[in-house]
Parts: sequence; C-alpha cells; structure tokens
Amino acid sequence: MKTIALSIALALPFFISTESAFAASPYLDQFCAQQVKKTAYKESDVAELTKKLKRNAVDGNAVNTLACLDELAVPAIPVMIHLFNESNGEVRLDIIDSVAYLGKLAVPSLIEALNAGDIDIRRGACMAIEKIGPPAQDAIPELRKLLNEPGYDVSFAAAYALGSIGKAAIPTLLEIIRNGPDQSRTHVVENSFRRIKKDEYPRDDLLSILVSPTESILARKAVMQVLGNLGPDNEATVPPLVDILGHEDNSFSLAASRVLAQVGRPAVPAILGALGSPDARVRSSATYAIQYMRFPVEEAIPPLTSLLDDKEATVSLGALMALQRIGTKNALDAVNRFKHEHQNSSRSSSPMIGIHIRLAQPFLTLRT
Repeated sequence: MKTIALSIALALPFFISTESAFAASPYLDQFCAQQVKKTAYKESDVAELTKKLKRNAVDGNAVNTLACLDELAVPAIPVMIHLFNESNGEVRLDIIDSVAYLGKLAVPSLIEALNAGDIDIRRGACMAIEKIGPPAQDAIPELRKLLNEPGYDVSFAAAYALGSIGKAAIPTLLEIIRNGPDQSRTHVVENSFRRIKKDEYPRDDLLSILVSPTESILARKAVMQVLGNLGPDNEATVPPLVDILGHEDNSFSLAASRVLAQVGRPAVPAILGALGSPDARVRSSATYAIQYMRFPVEEAIPPLTSLLDDKEATVSLGALMALQRIGTKNALDAVNRFKHEHQNSSRSSSPMIGIHIRLAQPFLTLRT
C-alpha cells in the first residue's frame, strides 16, 4: 500500500507541491506543517477523510488535511470540487483554497468541473484555477468557452483565471481580441490582461494589431485599452496613437486620446505637437488628450489659448475645456479673457463662439 511520510517535507521552506504555483494561503502552509510533524498518511486515511466530506456538514479539518497530501489526495479532489456549491460562502472559499493548494494535481478534475451543470461549481473551478496560475494552462480551451457564458458570475471568473495563467494564455487572448465575441473581448481587455505580468505583455503583437488597417476597429480599440494598462511604461505606443488622432471614426480617435493621457508625461511632447497639426481632427483629439490627463499640462496653455479662435468648432470648444481642466491661474485667465471678449457671438470672428461658451458653461463654472 502506498504511503507518504510527510515529515520529509519539513526540509522544504514551504510545504507546497513543486507542481503548484499557489502560495497565497499562509494558513494552509501552517496547517500542513503541523500535520507534517505529527502524521504519516496512508491511502486508507484518505478514504476516511473523503467520507467525512460527504456528510451533511462539511468537515473543514478533513478538507484542509487533504490539501496537504499531494498525490495521495488525488482521488478525493472530485469530491472536494463537488463542494464548491456549499451554501456557506466562507466554507466554500476555504474548499476552493484547499483544492488550489494541490496545484497541478487538481487541474484535470478542475477542467472537468468547468463543464459542470452547477454554476457554483463552474465558478469555483475558475477561482481555483486562478489561484493555481501557470500550471493550469491545460484549462485554457475550456476557460475560453466560458468567457461568453450568459451572465457574469462564471465569465468574470474565467477571465481572471486566464489572466493568472499568464504567458501561455496570451495567444488565446490575442485571438479573442482579434476575432472573439464582444463579451469575450471585453473580459479579456478589462480582466484577463490586468492580471498578466507587465514583463509578459506581448507589446510587439499588440502594437502590430494597433497599427494594422486590416484589423477591425473593435480589435484596435481593445488593444489601446490593454496598452493603456501599462501607463507611463508605454512610450513606444505614442507615435501610432498620435497617428490615430485624426481617424474619421470619432470613437476611435477619442480612445487614442484617452490612452495617450494614460501614458501621461511621456506623451506630452507629441500631444503638444498635435495641437499644431493642420488636420482639425488631430487638433481636436489632442485637446481631449489634455482634458483626460491626471495632471495639469501647463505647457499646453499657450497653444490652447491660440486654438480658442480656431475656425473649427470642435477644436475651439476642446481648447476651452482643456484650459478649464488644467485649472491653473494662467489657464483660467485665458478662459476668462476669451469669455469676456466673446460674450456676444455676433462680435466674434466665428459665429459659433457664443454657442461654444454656452455649451461649455457647465464645465467652465466648475472652478471659476
């Protein structure tokens, strides 16, 4: 009969299978270490522990003990997974932690559970895979299917799990960005990529999608949002984003403005240059980039002041709101001078100026 002497594991800094990436349960680390000191378990002990899981009240001690037993616990894993629908939320999370603690050993049973009829079991399986991380990469195909499941309980959990798997999931995530259903694409952008380590980001692949005119606007906008997650550590995206500021699709150009603002200070010189573009779309989008910045772009005050009299309505209005957003004394002085000079639109060189001021008034009164 197969036995395991857990006392051998005391030599390890953490009692956790080398097949597992899960190291987020100090309680289980301590619990397993205590079990190691006292007990050498056999298959018959595992059978008895498994029986305790089938009782009306979940035996938490049995669940935690099984988490410590590595290969010996494999026959009990499907029973533990079945308890993912436990009504007590705290107990349910403890069971998920225990299954995840078994690492790669639990992955085959978790993949099977992703197709369970019970929504709590599917969601719990996703959560356990998220905790396991890269060793759970075999679950990628099934997780992908769940991204488009109606409702968000399971689909959110599947997206988090894909992100936690990391590098191995990236080809699938990129394919979803290019060709996936809208819900799946949204999950990948907003949830999966946020869990990818920044040094694992496929920057070249993302930039390739961004600059390709053959890719869909939806895919390219999704890539913008993913790249925006990198913040200032994203300077390489600035030139292609500036090129997009003049795109005829307003939602696309505004998305570029937002991501330039997320890049922040490294994007400022290019945005200032865009304010002087001969293309009105570019000038207008550049004013929005300044509005979206999380800090006052004071060096933009002179060119924005010049743009207040731009013949294009969207540019002059954008400049007006950007100055107000900057909010420094010099910026607000420029706004007030402009308001004073153009209160009567009939005296303005642009007949739309009066309308601009009325449209912008709710924003212009925020700080003045």
